[in-house]
Amino acid sequence: MPKIIKQTSNIIAVNKPEGWLTIQGRDPESKKPVLHKWLQDKLNQKVFIVHRLDEGTSGIVVFALNAQTHRQLSMVFENKEVKKTYLAIIQGEIKNQIIDEPIFKLPSKKNKSVVSKEKGKPSQTIIKTLKTNNDLSLLKITPLTGRTHQIRVHLSHLGKPILGDKTYGGKLELNGIKFNYPLLHATSLEFFDEHFFCPPDRAEFNLLFSGLGDLTINDLK
Repeated sequence: MPKIIKQTSNIIAVNKPEGWLTIQGRDPESKKPVLHKWLQDKLNQKVFIVHRLDEGTSGIVVFALNAQTHRQLSMVFENKEVKKTYLAIIQGEIKNQIIDEPIFKLPSKKNKSVVSKEKGKPSQTIIKTLKTNNDLSLLKITPLTGRTHQIRVHLSHLGKPILGDKTYGGKLELNGIKFNYPLLHATSLEFFDEHFFCPPDRAEFNLLFSGLGDLTINDLK
């Protein structure tokens, strides 16, 4: 279930579970749980959508609690004045780097993007290895742009897809552990003087890297 991380008079931050939609999808008959609806029902008030996470990505989603804050935050996100940090697990190792490869959202494929130097838009992602465990790497990832599936596309392009990422070639099982969704978690979000932090509480993360629930903000520096 979702967990409220922090709430002020204007903003509320929630830890979205994997498998939840941030907002209602195009299919009104869908039975998938929707974070926006859950939050409005829980607070018994209107909640304004500012940004979203993919269905399979867990972690921090921020909502505005009034129209004025919604306008302010929408501009902050649109102008890329937000610092986002994710954690992901891949098989193998990868060097610390800035991936600078243009991304193109395929019009013929449902919800899929590719690296394309001819058609893609500029896309940059900072990758840093935090920990290794046997043949696995825990990555700290900071996207500098906001293309569809950017992190997932960039890692797949380097031959290091995120575990559980069926769309981009990630393994769905490893050492007897099955992955229903990509092991990708939005763990930190910064804008204005606000800093929201939420370590991953997903079982798969902690089975592969013990102690992740005890991560602090300083561990991400």
